[in-house]
Amino acid sequence: MVPFLRWVGGKQRLLGELEPYFNRCGSQTFIDLFCGAGSVSAHFCGNFSTVVMNDINPKLINCFVCVRDHLEEVVKLLDAFWDHYRHEDKEYVYERAKGLFNQVNDGPVSAACLIFLNKTGFNGLYRVNQRGEYNVAFGKLDNPLIYDMNNLLEWSFFLKNVQLICSDFEEIKLSKGDFVYVDPPYVGSETKYGGFDFDWYEQVRLLEYLLELNREGIKILYSNSAFMSHKAWFEGFDIKYVPVARSIAQEAVDRGISTEILVSNLG
Repeated sequence: MVPFLRWVGGKQRLLGELEPYFNRCGSQTFIDLFCGAGSVSAHFCGNFSTVVMNDINPKLINCFVCVRDHLEEVVKLLDAFWDHYRHEDKEYVYERAKGLFNQVNDGPVSAACLIFLNKTGFNGLYRVNQRGEYNVAFGKLDNPLIYDMNNLLEWSFFLKNVQLICSDFEEIKLSKGDFVYVDPPYVGSETKYGGFDFDWYEQVRLLEYLLELNREGIKILYSNSAFMSHKAWFEGFDIKYVPVARSIAQEAVDRGISTEILVSNLG
């Protein structure tokens, strides 16, 4: 099962590096604090009795909810989008879908718009302006795969056994022994995340929060772009650096091989 959305910072190519941490955490409850397209939760769900997917982007969480609960309606809407896309001016259809997405905040229409825009917009980006409006440019794709029905069916089934939350990371209720995967926006990336600012102040707030979780006995795995001050923040933690190929980013210079840091307190 692969993500049905393209997402900046997606972890499909890092799953092999993450697997040893998931295999030895020994927890029953897993919380994906910045779930994005959900690749980590979907891949490792069999390791846990309870899986929680959280993201601060309400339209992303709505999309998961609708794939879970209203898949037939979402697919009908996607088929309608695709029919227009094939037979009309493609950029015009894209801009109409973008306008509709900015008008509708939840429900199957919003979910279908997100999937369609994600597959036809520029490089799979999710970006909003200061007014919170989705403003990614048209991707100029002639024949994109909008959805794979078998994959969507798998996701719909998987999501029925997942707790979906849309919340700030500090508001998630955790218990001693829980395992938390933390994959925030990259240090040095654009500061808008799901329509909210995620600047250096937010990065520091997150790091302070993780240190508090460690003191409370919460099991942590944190990943981010490698940054020099990470070592100072995580003294005493297990730290590993891994090369990762990035294929989704706004600027071409940000694609290619980069170095990520993996930090854990699993011992």
